Amino acid sequence: MEISVCKQEPYLELRKHIFAIHCTNMSLIQRKLINALLSHAYKDLPYKNKFEIPVKKLCGMMGYKSNDYNVLKNALNFLITTKV
Repeated sequence: MEISVCKQEPYLELRKHIFAIHCTNMSLIQRKLINALLSHAYKDLPYKNKFEIPVKKLCGMMGYKSNDYNVLKNALNFLITTKV
């Protein structure tokens, strides 16, 4: 019997304000988007003001397995106009 061990990604502690954690005016996908985008940009926040991420990587970080990218597009458009 052969056992394979998965290499885990290093743990990243993400610090957010308490109001960002307890926001009730957003859907689960919108909250996952915020977490994924913040996690992706976190280490460079003091140095950059513009960030990019491939859609496939964003979906992987969120655990989003659908090919319906309109859902993500609509969620992102909602976040653009929402104060967090």
